[in-house]
Amino acid sequence: MKAGDAAPHMTSRRPRATRHVAEAGRPLPLGATADRNGVNFAVHAPGAERVEVCLFADGENETQRIVLPAFTAGTWHGHVRGIKP
Repeated sequence: MKAGDAAPHMTSRRPRATRHVAEAGRPLPLGATADRNGVNFAVHAPGAERVEVCLFADGENETQRIVLPAFTAGTWHGHVRGIKP
């Protein structure tokens, strides 16, 4: 084995990232609102065809984009379980 080679029993795979999904959530209040189960997102964008929320790890690296699934009175909204602000 050369220097820098991984031992045969070790793998260099990263752990799988959790893939979050948005449920309908609530259209109010606007913005991101944390609760004990996750975060509700509500964005007033009546002319938009869709709205995505971007999740970041460590404040720099985008890890996932989630489409807000519901539209009520000009506001796109969704609740994402298992995340924290």
